[in-house]
Amino acid sequence: MSETLTAKAGRLLATGRLTVRSLTADIITAGIVGDHGSYRVGCDPNGWWCSCAAYTRRCSHIVALKQVTLAPPRTPQDPNVKTFTNSNVQNVTNPTGRKEPTP
Repeated sequence: MSETLTAKAGRLLATGRLTVRSLTADIITAGIVGDHGSYRVGCDPNGWWCSCAAYTRRCSHIVALKQVTLAPPRTPQDPNVKTFTNSNVQNVTNPTGRKEPTP
């Protein structure tokens, strides 16, 4: 039985074969070492792309990149959603809440 795209993508990620090279608001580029070579993979305003010969709109390389760059949608009603604000970050870095003396 052949490996599914999702299973293969998971295997590629688990073995550390994906390296994200650049990540901006609208462009992602990465390198991935597949079973048959090294490829460039990414997403830009024109969509997802991969340099592999098997690429036909969806390949395990793109699935792997999507798994590390796309988050599942969350709703505000989700009790697991934590909104971080400056005060949250300050409390994490200074759990006592005391003001630190300025130098």
